[in-house]
Amino acid sequence: MELRPYQEEAVESVFNEWNEGRKKTLLVMATGTGKTICFSSVIDREIKDGKKILVLAHRGELLEQAQDKLLKNGIESCLEKADSTVLGKGLLDSPNVVVGSVQSMSGKRLEKFPKDMFDTIVVDEAHHCVSKTYQKILEYFSNAKVLGVTATPWRMNNSSFAQIFDAYIPSMSIKDFIQKGWLATYQYYSIPTSSELVKSIESIREFDIEGDYKNSALVEVCDTSK
Repeated sequence: MELRPYQEEAVESVFNEWNEGRKKTLLVMATGTGKTICFSSVIDREIKDGKKILVLAHRGELLEQAQDKLLKNGIESCLEKADSTVLGKGLLDSPNVVVGSVQSMSGKRLEKFPKDMFDTIVVDEAHHCVSKTYQKILEYFSNAKVLGVTATPWRMNNSSFAQIFDAYIPSMSIKDFIQKGWLATYQYYSIPTSSELVKSIESIREFDIEGDYKNSALVEVCDTSK
């Protein structure tokens, strides 16, 4: 898959950070600009050097998307999720790329993997990285390089990313992507910031382990006839 100029620049920036000794790098790119394509290119270069890679995501559709993009680049991967596992199949014979569910990888099966099995870990939707489930996995494979990718590098509970990442690679703004023709223009609709509903939402103090509002708390505020 041919990379766009800004994607090539992003991939080179990742390797530059790693070569400078900053092993844990956060790449921020706007939605729709090809984060998955970028990390697929990084993975392609890594496996050509004989590296083993773990791709982490927290939702089934993200796991499928990652596997699909990798396959389009000629990269086979195996899935580590629920009943699908590489454990017991001869870890040394497994594909160089494992696409893993955070929920499955952070459970009892984690310690069944050698701590040095993976040279590189790619985290999709990396703004979730500060949660305990992700931290457990990253700490276990502590010698691996880490590439986190996200379009939204902030948390609702204001947790810092500096405890996880050594380097930050920003991309162009959405406005610049639109002006250069890489993204379409858009219209957006929002609740007025001074509305009573916004005040009610902002009063919620119940968060899930990922730092988002708890669904039950949101339902109580938003799922009303009004």
